Amino acid sequence: PLAAALAKVNVPCVYRSEQRCVECHSRNLEYRALHLKYLRLDKSLVRKNGRHIVVLIGDAATISSEGVLAKLRNLFLYGILGAASYSEATLVDSGLATSWGVCQPAPSMEDYCRNVMHVGVTPGGVVEALSKWHSHQIIMNDFDSWDDRPRDAAWTKFALVRRVNGRRCRAVCVLANDGHAALDEAYAACAEGIPIVVMKGSGGLADDLAAALAIGNAPSSVFGDWTGRVQEMLASRCLYVFDMDGEGSEHKKRATLMAMVRCHLM
Repeated sequence: PLAAALAKVNVPCVYRSEQRCVECHSRNLEYRALHLKYLRLDKSLVRKNGRHIVVLIGDAATISSEGVLAKLRNLFLYGILGAASYSEATLVDSGLATSWGVCQPAPSMEDYCRNVMHVGVTPGGVVEALSKWHSHQIIMNDFDSWDDRPRDAAWTKFALVRRVNGRRCRAVCVLANDGHAALDEAYAACAEGIPIVVMKGSGGLADDLAAALAIGNAPSSVFGDWTGRVQEMLASRCLYVFDMDGEGSEHKKRATLMAMVRCHLM
């Protein structure tokens, strides 16, 4: 049932124009002119004054509970997507069909989907299905699978985020569960000074980081070789916990999450 639920949402978005997909060397992402001509991306994606970015880190493929997945996607639709729309921000994620940001909205949300560009940035050679929902897909063909230099791929991704930000705009990340290169991406974001909202209750890395924040320390029994770098992440003051199972109504949780994301984009 969970696999069927994930597959059900991987269809083209009827509220957007046809998806733009390009495969290129990651070095080509360094130049704005290539964004417009070679990559043929919308001008609004790389406008001169910059654009706010919301980066979704993590994946829904390993979430074992349908209830948790439904709650997470509900918070995405009515919290994060709304914040992105109001802030005129672009969404960036892994580009996979199992991304937790691939959601079919209610008809009342169609303006959010029409206004928000959703860009997948993926290394070449991946075996997982790419999303049909995204407005843009960028495949970096100088990387071969998620295991090929994941740290370099993460730095390349966030360098692109900073270039799209320009001088006037900001970025914020939202981490849920775990996923391909999730820890590498979270570390790169903290190194860039980009805040990360950690979705406690979504499982995986998100819960591990939330627990580490609660005690102010990264246990080596949990993070292994990453302990030192996770400790740097804790010291960066870039991690903020959102408790999916906290007190309050669902409406209040959505509003709180939306406020957290919008606050970091101001």
